[in-house]
Amino acid sequence: MSATEIIVIAFGMSATEIIVIAFGLFIGYWVVSKLLSGKPGAAARAAWHEVLQVAPDAKVEDIRAAYNGLMSLYHADEAKSREIAAAYHQAMQLRGAQP
Repeated sequence: MSATEIIVIAFGMSATEIIVIAFGLFIGYWVVSKLLSGKPGAAARAAWHEVLQVAPDAKVEDIRAAYNGLMSLYHADEAKSREIAAAYHQAMQLRGAQP
């Protein structure tokens, strides 16, 4: 008994039909993953000073203090921690300071 015959017996479909279905599922999964995993644009992301809860013209010391305080509160929340860290790095980069 060939593999094709086993497929026809097991699934009641020809090998071509199974390949077409598998390909369709692969393409569908790929499209959905691209749509869902896209990086959020600048409009979707909050400004760094809003995330860190400081004024846009805050000093480096104030930004560091806010970062440390927020990280101590949200250290268990991985997504929030990443958001805080990204905002902190952006703020430090804009200020020309080392993170």
